[in-house]
Amino acid sequence: MKINNGKILIFLGISHFLLGISPLAFGKQFNVFYSKFFFRISEGLLEFPFFNGQMNYEYFAAFWFVYFGLLLIPFGMAINHIEKTNNYIPWHLSYTYLFVVLIGVYMIPLSGMTFLMLPHAIYMLIQRNKQKKVKEEKTELTDNQKTILSKIDFSDTFSTTNHVNNIEEITNLVFNITSQWINLLFALRNKITGLFGLKMEIPDDYNEQYKVGGYIKFFRIFSISDSEVILGIDDSHLNFRAVINNNQSDSNNVKVITLVEYNNLKGYIYMGIIKPFHKQVVKRMVKNAFRESKKRTVNNRTDSSQNKI
Repeated sequence: MKINNGKILIFLGISHFLLGISPLAFGKQFNVFYSKFFFRISEGLLEFPFFNGQMNYEYFAAFWFVYFGLLLIPFGMAINHIEKTNNYIPWHLSYTYLFVVLIGVYMIPLSGMTFLMLPHAIYMLIQRNKQKKVKEEKTELTDNQKTILSKIDFSDTFSTTNHVNNIEEITNLVFNITSQWINLLFALRNKITGLFGLKMEIPDDYNEQYKVGGYIKFFRIFSISDSEVILGIDDSHLNFRAVINNNQSDSNNVKVITLVEYNNLKGYIYMGIIKPFHKQVVKRMVKNAFRESKKRTVNNRTDSSQNKI
């Protein structure tokens, strides 16, 4: 079960507050605050040396210890909302949180910063790394996937998270939506393709129907199921397959697997040249599925909120 970072922060805030007002910490000082009905427990800025004041450090420490716990509660609520809306915490927020906690650990090593908040900050970063928009993974094939080509000379796998689109929609998001710079890389790829004598012309049976034998962009559809689509192209120099699979796992459920079979030396050289471009292009294309999932999730929640109103 996934532990929600926002709820952890809310728990830490409540615990910090309860500890602060207990006899184990600042119970004595809070009895004094209680006798004043918590009104004007300090002169605030007027106690600063700059104003020739006399600061009551006991009351000052008691107030900020408890108030810090209260501040953690809305912070945790905000983090909880961010996680539910985006499915991940922005990296700059995770690293800023860790940096602030490390300052506290350095200044007061034997404190809750070290024993509670530092482990949580590390846990948040681990969760953040697991929730990358697109992650390159080790290629692990099922028995059926191993037989897609007679032999596999090159493979890689990129994954993302999308629980709102079906396999047809995911396939089109990955292969039918391309940005300008990706189109430029495809144009460069086509020039390289021409130098190696690979196929560039539109096939006679070209059609854009979503069925076996149809095409998505210039890739022929070889197989369709509820959880997997196999696209590809065969050439005299190499055979290419792209496997789009949805395994329904909680995170990184969408896998886009590239499989290549070299038919001769030209195929091997061609793949060696385009490999650096290939990884960047596929990673960016797979990100389309993540972005659409995030956008539709946010829109669904907005519509749900408006309906409640």
